[in-house]
Amino acid sequence: MNLLFLVLASINVVIWVFYGLLFFCNLKNKPIFRGNDCYNNKIIYPSLSVIIPACNEEESIEQAVRQLISQDYSNLEVILVNDRSTDNTGTVLEKLKVQYPQLKVITIYDLPPNWLGKNHAVYQGVKEATGEWLLFTDADVMFSLGSLKKTLSYALEHTLDHLTIASDLYYGGVFYRAFLTYLSFAITATVMFTNKVGIGAFNLVKKSVYQEIGGYEAIAMRVADDMSFEELVINKGYKQDFGLSGKGFIIVKWYDNLFALLKGIKKNQFAHFKYSVVTTLVICLYALLVGVYPFVGIFLGPIWARALCGISVISLFAVYNYLAKYLNISRSYVVIHPISVLLYIGAILNSMVKTISQGGIEWRGTPTSLGNKKAVEGILNYKNTSQSNGRLLGCWKVEVGPIGPDCLLILREFDNSEDLLEEREKFLLNNNPFGIGDVLKGFKVESFMPFHFMPPIKSGQLGPIYEFREYQLAVGGIKKSIDAWEKALPARQKISPVVMAMYALDGPARIFHIIAYESFEFRLNVRQELYQKGIWPPKGAAEEIIKATNMIALPTSISQLT
Repeated sequence: MNLLFLVLASINVVIWVFYGLLFFCNLKNKPIFRGNDCYNNKIIYPSLSVIIPACNEEESIEQAVRQLISQDYSNLEVILVNDRSTDNTGTVLEKLKVQYPQLKVITIYDLPPNWLGKNHAVYQGVKEATGEWLLFTDADVMFSLGSLKKTLSYALEHTLDHLTIASDLYYGGVFYRAFLTYLSFAITATVMFTNKVGIGAFNLVKKSVYQEIGGYEAIAMRVADDMSFEELVINKGYKQDFGLSGKGFIIVKWYDNLFALLKGIKKNQFAHFKYSVVTTLVICLYALLVGVYPFVGIFLGPIWARALCGISVISLFAVYNYLAKYLNISRSYVVIHPISVLLYIGAILNSMVKTISQGGIEWRGTPTSLGNKKAVEGILNYKNTSQSNGRLLGCWKVEVGPIGPDCLLILREFDNSEDLLEEREKFLLNNNPFGIGDVLKGFKVESFMPFHFMPPIKSGQLGPIYEFREYQLAVGGIKKSIDAWEKALPARQKISPVVMAMYALDGPARIFHIIAYESFEFRLNVRQELYQKGIWPPKGAAEEIIKATNMIALPTSISQLT
């Protein structure tokens, strides 16, 4: 047993001494923004659009807006997105718009499929933005005077593409403040070991970079949107930096109390770990070993093991002491550190169990299937690798049809038959296709050839309602159907375009076509008009049909056809 104590203590002291040295070295190179800092008056500041999504923020939104409007920044645009609020947020925003005509207010009444609320709100805000730089922030974030110029000045002087800042969170009771301090450690550790970080309260990015990386459309279903966004920035090779807010520079009241904060972590922490049970458990064990054991170990085992644990605690105290000089924290919080770690472990385990047991997440009242989320993210990750031969044209979630509502339809295009066959074989022989084997209950791979007169598919917004029809045909029916389609299609395309028509290269003789509609009502009206005018179905094609199936599906966030 003494040997075990000695091994655990040795591991801890190595980790904490290494972490402490790494922490001090990294922090020296990171900016700490303070309210009394001077900004560069010689800089010509670019236009800036601040985008604030707001869902039931009546208590804080007015103060946040007034602080932004009072900023000494001449070329400033503030865009407020009222995201389906059920309180008086809308009334407050309308009053502010009357007082400050330069404000832009967008109201969202419905959430479209395959979007999370905040992600969609930010996306809509960016569509209205005219600034060269974009700042994504929240409705409860308070900016001190001059903070916009100071942060933009830093970004310009260091030729950054993206700057994120951990805000001053420190208010409330002792245990709450101590827990927030621990979260700051976790964020700082993430930066040190991954060079990636995203803070929802302050995400400053060039608009050109936002557009180049795909913006919020690329992370439409990501709960941890801030972390996901910064991953896009880093993975595309753009320059990012992370800073800390000194006392009062940028303040946010995250949650009202510790229990509300833990509940918030429970909602989204499993998403931060990519919904991986193994990753979550490993992180919990690591946090227990490094964050709790040193405080217990100073009372257990042989004297040398206790001494090593003591060194670990002293190293941790040195970090607290350093931060207390610049940030709004107390050195005494080091005593509460192990309690904060245990609370955090409990919250993320709760997040994991709840997400798995209910089969998904609920974000701002919107339920989302965990399986579909992981599948869409896996397909996107696979598409962006060199392993993928084909081009992803469309990815839809089935809403109506014989294969069920938890199914996805994926359309990919290949330059030649060799690439198609190679990809098909690779997919069929893979025990983890698209990297989503853990949520994949089954799949079917089919190969098609477009009708020779069909133009190539062009990405863009054609729907959002997509209908997929498949006709199993009699012997010889494919040639007859193609001839009938070629005659009838020009008239059809003038009323409602067919996205693609194809015939199968495997399985029974059949044809498959995709049609996009702007709404269900439009679909009904189009079908009636085509039938009444005798344009559709193509004459001579219906006689070849043995069996017909159809599905209605909606595009996911990664679909090129929307």
